[in-house]
Amino acid sequence: EALREYLVAEQLDPDSAVIHSRVAHFYLQKHRVQDAISELRDAVAAAPADEKLHYELANLLAEVSDNEAALAEYAAVVHLQPHWAEAAGRFAALLEKQGQTQSALDEYRRIAAAAPNEQTKSQYEQAELRLRPRQTVQQPLQTPQVADNHPVENSDLLWRASMDAVKAQTRRGNLLVAAHYARQAVDFAEQVAPHDRRLTESLRLLGSIYQRLNKFPQAREEYLRALAVAQEMSGSDTEDGVLTLDALGELAMSLKDYRNAETYYANAAAIARKLYGPGPARDAQLFYLANASREQGHMSQAESLLHELISTTNGRDPESESRLTSYVENLADLYYSWGKYQQADVYYHRTLSLQERQFSARSPMLDRTLSQLALVMHKLGRSKEERAYLMRRTQILAAYNGR
Repeated sequence: EALREYLVAEQLDPDSAVIHSRVAHFYLQKHRVQDAISELRDAVAAAPADEKLHYELANLLAEVSDNEAALAEYAAVVHLQPHWAEAAGRFAALLEKQGQTQSALDEYRRIAAAAPNEQTKSQYEQAELRLRPRQTVQQPLQTPQVADNHPVENSDLLWRASMDAVKAQTRRGNLLVAAHYARQAVDFAEQVAPHDRRLTESLRLLGSIYQRLNKFPQAREEYLRALAVAQEMSGSDTEDGVLTLDALGELAMSLKDYRNAETYYANAAAIARKLYGPGPARDAQLFYLANASREQGHMSQAESLLHELISTTNGRDPESESRLTSYVENLADLYYSWGKYQQADVYYHRTLSLQERQFSARSPMLDRTLSQLALVMHKLGRSKEERAYLMRRTQILAAYNGR
């Protein structure tokens, strides 16, 4: 009866951390641990500065062996309350369990300095003997390096714990939870002055999660923040800038905002030309720009870029040959959509030759190219060749489906 009342109250006030926390405790009494975890996540979202809620959630996550998420929650606790020895001890112990030996030692050492007593000193000394038995035990810091009640010494550890949780939750498809930890990673990275690549990486990762959640304005906002930070750190011509412009271009393409996509990819390509020689890093940006230009109807620019890519890709190894095939096929597609069927014929034939070398003359991977060649033959009025390509396509698919 009490649980039903709280669930009704939760519907009336879904942002109440207190109600979510009490519902979680009711679920725990019923041994419904996953439901309790879900409620505590909602409580933490409603009150992100409440270290006790983070701690409860961390303990439950550790209990069900969701260790990456538990580490991220413990990281939030020691960030909010760096002198809480019990929480820091559990954080260090779980790091040790996960095989992160140096990080565990760093956390044992930090808390021995931040909250010095016999227990924290003993924990640190035992950890040194256990994890580095042949080395002399280091002395804990005499003065904890803490500013504004936030730990500075272990900021990288907290950031990495959050990023690991993002990746683990993303692999499991828990994107809303991943977004929570990505925001936490951004918060930790912002504590570091001057800003470094941890912040731009966190912002791009958060943006990508928002994009997968179809939260496109939020994704764009995080990407633009990442771009501003990258320019603040090192100016415009950096790899960070390329990666962020690439993310903005991909987002714009997914929204069919081809004008902005072309602008972002053009800027990324201009930087990539300065930073890299011919190869995957530079060529990817030119390829994306070619696709955006084609969508904008800038056919000549797309044609020029694809010819450049083809001329600088030797195709001598499998990875290079795969990229060359993609460039040639895209140029054939460009000519077909442009109505230049003679040129399309040339490049579809070249695509077919590359695919036969990569796969085999009877591989189903040739299906689309044979179909496109048949369409080109139809446009050119070469009906006999059209029928031959369609017949070959049918035979390959029949052989494949009859296996």
